Amino acid sequence: MGKPPTGDQLAGFLRILEYLNSVLNFRGISGIYFTPGTDCEDNIIKRINEASRIEIAVYAITNRNIADAIEVAYKRGAIFGNFMMWNEKSAQGWRK
Repeated sequence: MGKPPTGDQLAGFLRILEYLNSVLNFRGISGIYFTPGTDCEDNIIKRINEASRIEIAVYAITNRNIADAIEVAYKRGAIFGNFMMWNEKSAQGWRK
């Protein structure tokens, strides 16, 4: 397992989340959730299962049920506009 993120990395990640939230709210969509917790997990999976287009920005996906829902959505033909995950081993950090 890698080193935990630094305060600066987390601050940058939160700025990205705030930006994405402003874009989502502008479009009339609300959708930034945090886990652990089954309410959050259930809401995320429900939205993934219902979506025809999915955009995701995460630090990491550690929840197997959410990862499985993403895989099922991909296999059923959902369109993934953006899928950004923090990769601390990458020089760029964010990768698509």
